[in-house]
Amino acid sequence: MTLAAETDARGDCFHCGAPVPRGLGLFVDFKGKLRPVCCHGCEAVAQTIVEGGFDAYYERREALALQADDARPARDLDAFDDERFQRGFVREPAPDQREAVLTIEGIRCASCIWLGEQAVGRVAGVLSFNINLMTERATLRWDPARVKLSQILHALDVVGYRAWPFDVDRHDAVIKANQQRMLRQLFVAGMGMMQVMMYVVPFYLDGGGDIEPEFVTLIRWVSLLMTAPVVLYSAAPMFTGAWRDLRARRVGMDVPVVVAIVAAFAASSWHTLVDAGEVYFDSITMFVFLLLCGRYLEVGARRKAMQGVDSLMRLAPRRIDRIGADGTRESARVEDLAAGELIEIAAGQALPVDVTLASARAEIDLSLLTGESQPVARTEGEALPAGAVNLRAPVLGRVERIEADSTVSVMRRLIDRAASERPRVGRVADRIASWFLAALLGLTAVVAALWWFIEPARALPIAISLLVVSCPCALSLATPASFAAAISALARRGVLLARADALEALATVTDVVFDKTGTLTQATPSAEIALLGALPADACWRIAAQLEAGSTHPLGRALLRGAQAAGVAVPESVARTPVPGRGVEARIDGAHWRIGAPAFALDDAAQAAALDGVVLSRDGVALARWTVTAPVRAGAAELVARLKARGLRVWLLSGDSQAASEAVAAQVGIEAPRGALLPEDKLAFVRKLQADGRRVAMIGDGINDAPVLSGADVSIAMGEGAEIAQIASDAVLVSRDIGAIDAAFAVSTRGMTITRQNLGWASVYNALAIPAAAFGFVTPWVASLGMSLSSLLVVFNALRLLRIR
Repeated sequence: MTLAAETDARGDCFHCGAPVPRGLGLFVDFKGKLRPVCCHGCEAVAQTIVEGGFDAYYERREALALQADDARPARDLDAFDDERFQRGFVREPAPDQREAVLTIEGIRCASCIWLGEQAVGRVAGVLSFNINLMTERATLRWDPARVKLSQILHALDVVGYRAWPFDVDRHDAVIKANQQRMLRQLFVAGMGMMQVMMYVVPFYLDGGGDIEPEFVTLIRWVSLLMTAPVVLYSAAPMFTGAWRDLRARRVGMDVPVVVAIVAAFAASSWHTLVDAGEVYFDSITMFVFLLLCGRYLEVGARRKAMQGVDSLMRLAPRRIDRIGADGTRESARVEDLAAGELIEIAAGQALPVDVTLASARAEIDLSLLTGESQPVARTEGEALPAGAVNLRAPVLGRVERIEADSTVSVMRRLIDRAASERPRVGRVADRIASWFLAALLGLTAVVAALWWFIEPARALPIAISLLVVSCPCALSLATPASFAAAISALARRGVLLARADALEALATVTDVVFDKTGTLTQATPSAEIALLGALPADACWRIAAQLEAGSTHPLGRALLRGAQAAGVAVPESVARTPVPGRGVEARIDGAHWRIGAPAFALDDAAQAAALDGVVLSRDGVALARWTVTAPVRAGAAELVARLKARGLRVWLLSGDSQAASEAVAAQVGIEAPRGALLPEDKLAFVRKLQADGRRVAMIGDGINDAPVLSGADVSIAMGEGAEIAQIASDAVLVSRDIGAIDAAFAVSTRGMTITRQNLGWASVYNALAIPAAAFGFVTPWVASLGMSLSSLLVVFNALRLLRIR
């Protein structure tokens, strides 16, 4: 009988399951049959769901919906369309796209996710909408020219769910509620197990049948009463999961669990009623308790990867002092801040947005953001990321990125994406587990039939033992547990995995390719000018700054800082055309200006060949040249040495001149560097390595690295680099400690080793336990203990990754 039919048979509300007041007379027509509802709110929501073509929701759901409160007024959603309000949670990944992370109220099961995604997905202008049940968040992407955010949220309201901008406090409340529910179920199972075990221990110790029959009967009935709440309440998530799997025509790991629980409980209850035969209440309660323990630890391990970022968001203030152009001070909401505004960060306060330091000096703590334990000094003009804590006196900062695009927000989105994906090895393990479960049910039926002919009294306990002992919980937990621990361990070191497959790919790398500028060298190079024409230096600086205004490339930023240091006011930017790997060009005052590589900027090939650095030209004629220098990053040479010690080949590819590339390569210990390369040249080099059977990791920074980052087998972008490079990469280094890259390789190698250990242990365990149970050497309570200990061993083995430093 379906859940809908059960609800109707009870006379309860078809939508929420609440009792229907006598004589109310409210109904919903569902597939030609009138179904009672308890109020006008449930009537409206249910009718909307059915008329909207979502009636499959009532067949797919595994939990009843929340009651619709018809007294609750409709929300005024117009405020969500206010651009000032959207600043705090909406970002613009493309000119015609908007993206927001939302918290969804009322989502209780997989069918709720299906209904919500279907309702929003049908709205014209919605590009994507995905609800993640693990992180309790939804990611929405839409075209603002075709649909308003308020219209999208209204579509969710109509089917009974409410969406809000993601907020740490609200999210914490949801997490806390789920944890409390799991703990309550675990507590009930634990109490039931202890009580039942206390009653049955005398039976285990009694070898001569000295216990009076009336006491045996009493203990059986008391054990039944103690076990019933464990089965009906604590094991409810397992019944829900099994029902969902069967409805989807697949066999999940909850199916044999539920079959074992139902068979053991039904048989034990019948034997208690007739006062004859064996009972297995102790095995049932122990099985449920230990299984819940394993699941609680597994969920906790997954959520550890999110705790660091969420704690940063919680630490950041919601209001900040904004300094006006006339020096006036006002308290402003963080989401109302705009790029370019001046704010004051108090001592001990965390930065809510990314800023450029406008004071002479600041001392900041990056430990929560990157794992660096020592305070870091910053000087005027340097970037301070959101999440950094100002340690000393109050300082001024100019907003560089609004809250939705801040470092912490990017970190949260990257971890959300990695946590929601399943790595390849995990997908393979899931398929194996599914096949294994189907074979297990068939094997159990055969074994039970054989024992029925051999010794009927043992057929049921042996079947139960076989179902319980071979439950592939360890196999299903092997990959997600180790990957969740690896994500958390790397996040602590300042390396964020953006894709789940990155961990597996890093463990198979044979060659590591580095970009030079902003990767092996500091991201804040300095620029010195040399005049090549009649245009004065301040005019050259002004044009250069105008062409590079808004640039995220390290060379462009160096020119902007140089212009500011030279006292040149940076004018408004112009309509410019960036040419990746070459430079920038634009028309200013009727002239064609270029700045970039000599071969790009100059028409005279001979002159271009004789120059290096960054050249400014007007109509193809050289006017100035900048020598851009950047010191090698601290720890770069040690990193290269450690990578070589791992047996990896290390390469240096750069768009700078061959001489500049060789100078940096000599300092860090890389042989045969390649300079003066265009983006397509870098990609071709990586493709050649791959054609030779090599597995390539690319580590780069800047917009010109996006093609090769995408083309490599696995890629790591520097957190200070261009956003497009981070999007194209599989991982992002947010720490300034470049040595954390070696930690990524260490954790990936150790993580895959632990994953293989877990998979191997699960396989060996099942290979030994299944025959033992089939031949009757394993009792049900021993089977539940073995299965649970196997799962716990897998989780605790995975958690060893958190100890890697």
